[in-house]
Amino acid sequence: MAKSWKPIKEGQVQIVYQCTDSDCTCDKKEAWVEPAWHQDNGTPVCEGDRDMTYMRTVVVDDDDNPSDSLVVVVVEGEEE
Repeated sequence: MAKSWKPIKEGQVQIVYQCTDSDCTCDKKEAWVEPAWHQDNGTPVCEGDRDMTYMRTVVVDDDDNPSDSLVVVVVEGEEE
């Protein structure tokens, strides 16, 4: 079965960060930011004022079909 492609609007792309510092006392909530926010502000910081860690990139589907409302794009880190 052939897959159909459709354009993705910038607002549909969300970059997800989370504090992973074990010494930090923040509540470890995720931060979802758009690429434009990231470009203007850089890496988000947690409530403990520490840089958060990139977790994943999500494409939010604005289609009316709830069965495919989120697509997770896995980006592998560089191997050493």
